Amino acid sequence: QPYRQALVPGMPEVMQAARQAGALGAVLSGAGPSLLALCREEAERVALAMQAEWNKQGISCDYVIASLDTQGAVVIY
Repeated sequence: QPYRQALVPGMPEVMQAARQAGALGAVLSGAGPSLLALCREEAERVALAMQAEWNKQGISCDYVIASLDTQGAVVIY
């Protein structure tokens, strides 16, 4: 992640905003440029904080709030 950080302007600030808003953590998703924040119940607040920080950096963005699959793989007969 530190090696790719230079390729994503504002990444440290956005990740810090996520943690300050209540995220358990934030990471660069895949090769980027998406960032992923893991949250419990404050996902909307975290997403808005990250979006606001991107906007401060002069970058527009959208966010998606997705839930985790807690069941895992299922075999259907």
